[in-house]
Amino acid sequence: MATATPAPAPTSTASHERVCVNCGKVSPSAGRRRTKGLLQALGWILVVPVVGVLVALIAGPEVVGENRFLLTVVFVVLVLPAGLALRSGFKNTCPVCGASELIPLSTPEGQRLQAEGVKTLLESFAGHTDEVLALAVLDDGRLASGSWDGTVRIWDPAGRAEPVVLTGHTNSVAALVVLDDGRLASGSLDHTVRIWDPAGTADPVVLTGHTSRVGPLAVLDDGRLASGSWDGTVRIWDPAGMAEPVVLTGHTNSVAALVVLNDGRLASGSLDKTVRIWDPAGMAEPVVLTGHTGCVEALAVLGDGRLASGSYLDARVRIWDPAGRADPVVLTGHTGGITALSVLDDGRLASGSLDKTVRIWDPAGMAEPVVLTGHTRGVRALAVLDDGRLASGAYLDPRVRIWDPAGTAEPVVLTGHTGGVTALSVLDDGRLASGSVDKTVRIWDPTGTA
Repeated sequence: MATATPAPAPTSTASHERVCVNCGKVSPSAGRRRTKGLLQALGWILVVPVVGVLVALIAGPEVVGENRFLLTVVFVVLVLPAGLALRSGFKNTCPVCGASELIPLSTPEGQRLQAEGVKTLLESFAGHTDEVLALAVLDDGRLASGSWDGTVRIWDPAGRAEPVVLTGHTNSVAALVVLDDGRLASGSLDHTVRIWDPAGTADPVVLTGHTSRVGPLAVLDDGRLASGSWDGTVRIWDPAGMAEPVVLTGHTNSVAALVVLNDGRLASGSLDKTVRIWDPAGMAEPVVLTGHTGCVEALAVLGDGRLASGSYLDARVRIWDPAGRADPVVLTGHTGGITALSVLDDGRLASGSLDKTVRIWDPAGMAEPVVLTGHTRGVRALAVLDDGRLASGAYLDPRVRIWDPAGTAEPVVLTGHTGGVTALSVLDDGRLASGSVDKTVRIWDPTGTA
């Protein structure tokens, strides 16, 4: 008969250590706890003179006399270190990944995590000086990120090489897309589109003409690049920058979304509440799809060629016949604006909303949607993993969630970001990348077993 071998008793040091539930790393807590205690004590010691000086300043000239300026300087000098000491003393996060879910190493669960390792977080890339807005996967497997700081960075997902930093934009980078020839296009609030050599060795092609910020980008079937702008136009560019762009006009407000249909035509969603379907040559009149009562900020092409659109204000998803001959299927249920759409491997449609939910719809509108709840803020980004599961991120919720599209299993919750999640992208090897308000890009193993 097999007998269980009792686990070794934890050492006194291990009894104070913590294991990160997110990355499986042990936080060296014995000395760390002493340091935290000292910081807390220092903070409280400094609080006493801070409060005394503040009371004296509030009391007025009859108490402080001619010393008011000196006391003000003392107050300013003391309050900052007091606040930092208290904050550091009470802060309890993983020093490796920043996650706040730490459990004692001395517990059975803590020992299991240390032995097996929960390695959902594989890499964390810092370098941007403002929030990350866009991600794109290059043909060679590297990951590009665009940021409010105006730069594009190209990362080795394994973390072995320094990033390539692409500079030139004079305002935030809001969109990225990879061209057919492997180059990277970026759209910026500086009104330009730039096309970069991913090696960073050649000057970018700079495409000018938009008169306001550039938002969405899309690559047409013939290799040309489409851009939408707050100036209400769509422009179709020769990526070499040699030919004049085709300018598509008709929208009466900003263009917020672009997608290429199966037949090669281009669809655009706008703050003017319409969807337009364009001939990329600019020779034919666009098909204009009306019905939304709020701005259209999300588009997706279904497997059968129909077009899905989501509105930021009317909280409805509409599925259109691209020829404009049939009435749209209207999917209702969300109570907040639609911010993201993605098509699952089984043909169903996923939508993310400001109502903090993700819904998975039957495109025919015949079955009730699967409603996925758990986010604490509005959903901003969606991505379909290689195994068919769905990843979602929320702008003011720092957790990434990975869902079973059937809604029968609990989601995998990836923690580590300290700010909302703004962008998601799936790498060539199946790993998941996320960009965040916390200025970092993180690479995750969606299975938690790598």
